[in-house]
Amino acid sequence: VTSFVQTSSESVGDCSVGGRCGHQAQGDIDESQLLSVDLLQQGEIKVDRKVETDPEFSLYADGAPKTTTTPDPTGMTMNAVGDLEAFVSAFVTNIIAVVVFWRIFSSLRRTYPIMFSDNSRLGLAPELPDTTWGWWGPTLALKIDDIGENISLDHAMMIEYTHWAMKLFLWIGVPMFFVIGPINCFFGGYAAGDDHLSYLSFGNVENGSSLYWMHAVVIWYVTITVKDAVYRGMAEFLPRRIKWLRTRPEIRANTILVESIPEEQQTEKALADFWKKILPNATIKSTYVAKDTTALLKLIAARDAATSSLQEAEALLAESGEKPTISESYFGPRIDAIEHWQKKIEEAKEQIKAERDRINEDAKTPGGVNSSSGFVTFAHSSDAEIALGLSGISKDADAWEVYSPPSPSDILWDDLTQDDTAQEFRTVI
Repeated sequence: VTSFVQTSSESVGDCSVGGRCGHQAQGDIDESQLLSVDLLQQGEIKVDRKVETDPEFSLYADGAPKTTTTPDPTGMTMNAVGDLEAFVSAFVTNIIAVVVFWRIFSSLRRTYPIMFSDNSRLGLAPELPDTTWGWWGPTLALKIDDIGENISLDHAMMIEYTHWAMKLFLWIGVPMFFVIGPINCFFGGYAAGDDHLSYLSFGNVENGSSLYWMHAVVIWYVTITVKDAVYRGMAEFLPRRIKWLRTRPEIRANTILVESIPEEQQTEKALADFWKKILPNATIKSTYVAKDTTALLKLIAARDAATSSLQEAEALLAESGEKPTISESYFGPRIDAIEHWQKKIEEAKEQIKAERDRINEDAKTPGGVNSSSGFVTFAHSSDAEIALGLSGISKDADAWEVYSPPSPSDILWDDLTQDDTAQEFRTVI
């Protein structure tokens, strides 16, 4: 600090008031530099006075030496005396938490099979034994290619990424812990002092130690290992990706999902005309704009509920031999339940037909029941790929967002029929 202050002061003194310096940096001392010098001088005085009055004064807030430095903006603290005990406590706590949650999952899997083992119930995954730990063995025996064929390549690659990370940790972590760590501990010079947590790390290597050469080799080992792991991971991924692209259903390979459709193009015909102008050489097989079917879904739910009630009434009749009755109101007379639900079903069917006719008629005009999302299906997958690569097809940067369509079973129709403004508001929240 002293040498810096002296150097800075001499630099300031070289330029006399009203004089001109030869170098541009000496011509005008920046105000921030003067402020820095002043702060350093004040800090130097305070430190000197503190050392004089308190011989046990330490620059560290807790008085403990630090062996590892990290930038202040990270918010991380440096290793210090006592951190080893905290690390061991956290490690034991995490182990206990893993065991506890493992046990909870094993129990919930049997209590709520639809939530936790539905793929096994549907035949997409091997059948699991009905025991607490029965899922462990069949899960480990799963193959990534089988997972990709049954629950999509994205899910399989997420699992494969965790496998890749574990393998990388094995190739780097094991040598570091069992080879480099003990060397740092016993031959580093004990630069960490009482900071036991840093004994296995580079923080225990004293300055100028010959172990610096070993760590230079270690850096190259880590670099080469990571590069090799990434390259091997990509080499294994590419064949799976190519196979997925070639085996996609034609309807999905040839279709694009379009969102934020301007209101004037929110009909099937207008949507087809727009893409014919954008890709005049492409053949468009069909277009579809998602529609607001809230009222229709309520009618369908009412019909399904009436059908379920009719089945229950027929089951009671078959069991007891007596016709079940029902009252339409609290004080109303009781009537034949079977005839009542049959009538409700017929009424619901007529209402459903009328509502579908209304939607089909209103869909001919922009807006209304038509939403801002839709699908465009081309005759060839190459046309769909070209469409996915287009950008800047409208002056409005927020219009005509084009994506690859999800699997039909993964489409969330409620999300597609959301209003753009409402959707943006929910995103902000």
